[in-house]
Amino acid sequence: MSPRGTEKNQEPDKFGTAYGITGKIAVCVAQCELRKRHLSQFAFTIPFAYIIIIDMKLEKVIVASSNAGKVKEIKEIFSGTEIVSLKDLGFNEEIPETGGSFKENAYIKASTICAKYRLPALADDSGLCVYSLDGAPGIYSARFSGEGPAANRALLLKRMNDLTDRAAYFECNVCLCFPDGKTLYGSGRTYGRILYEEIGTNGFGYDPLFWSMDLKKSFGVATDEEKNSVSHRARALQDLADKLARL
Repeated sequence: MSPRGTEKNQEPDKFGTAYGITGKIAVCVAQCELRKRHLSQFAFTIPFAYIIIIDMKLEKVIVASSNAGKVKEIKEIFSGTEIVSLKDLGFNEEIPETGGSFKENAYIKASTICAKYRLPALADDSGLCVYSLDGAPGIYSARFSGEGPAANRALLLKRMNDLTDRAAYFECNVCLCFPDGKTLYGSGRTYGRILYEEIGTNGFGYDPLFWSMDLKKSFGVATDEEKNSVSHRARALQDLADKLARL
């Protein structure tokens, strides 16, 4: 076998192991790295991001969240990867979200869990941003009222009672921390408007009040598959996959 062929077969495993990644994702990421050095060695006809979002094989990822709705959504998007939640680990400490942005809070959570368990850890911070409320509730979305999801929705409707501009978006920032110190981020948004009353009971959080521009319906009546196809979290994870491909 030629030296070039040997390098192609051996490098993916070495590169993937270094980042706690196994399977096809390791091959794809390693080939991206090798392409920088041997531009003529590989020829692909499909975008790397497309390969990665389908074949991502992180062997095990801890989702640094106690939100059952978020964990469920991430499990559906990361099908084929062993997803471990904080509940699965018996972790019930509160990680202070002291950051001033979604990105900072995502890093705080992911880095804390990664350091504790020495496994890749994925965290997100996300929220609803309403233009006419100057971006509120924003990073305070989950604790807007201090009394839980139903009270949060009620307070939002109260604050917007006399407002006709109801444009809003969900934003998500994700952070993936590896035990070797490598850190990657992804971000995504999905746009819509705030309804005058709740429609549907699907999803979680503010979903029943959010009319999606993409789906032309409330997230509260959307199926999991429909929501995942346009959600801010799915787009943030796609952005993360794109960055993994460019390593």
